[in-house]
Amino acid sequence: MYHFPIINNNFPYLIPAFIEISKGSNIKYEWDPVNNILMLDRILHSSVVYPENYGFIPQTLCEDGDPLDVLILSNHSLQPGSVVYIRPLCYMNMTDEKGKDEKLLAVLEKDPYFSDFKSMKDISQHKLNEIKEFFNTYKNLEKDKWTQIKEWNDIDNTIELIKKTHKKYNNNSSLFVNI
Repeated sequence: MYHFPIINNNFPYLIPAFIEISKGSNIKYEWDPVNNILMLDRILHSSVVYPENYGFIPQTLCEDGDPLDVLILSNHSLQPGSVVYIRPLCYMNMTDEKGKDEKLLAVLEKDPYFSDFKSMKDISQHKLNEIKEFFNTYKNLEKDKWTQIKEWNDIDNTIELIKKTHKKYNNNSSLFVNI
């Protein structure tokens, strides 16, 4: 899944995302690149659920060694293991026990309810605060885990982040030879 093609005529404004966790779930799955399967990582220890569908952008590599994480705004829960095309809107700076861990926020390309969403300005402040609060608290009851939440970045910085993480993936492709 890490190698699923990302480049298309509309890159980086339209990109694929792999869904790991459905909106409203407290079950955290992660893609296991060695075994090529979606594996249970853990049940969240805090009494919280993912506020939106969650996954990653293939062919990206972040400072924490993982692909770029993404939350996808939708009125529907998406099936873990599916691939959807998204339009990025913004991203949140976050750091956790593994290092810098940005969270992209996007909308489904094929969801008519979000067809007019183009940037962070189209998202309610309450939704942005809700997402920050989730990531601020979802690891609170887990030993040796923590998060530090920082600011949201609008579309221009988001596009640069996508390009940067895709370039880093390409520059480190030898790390993924056997995955």
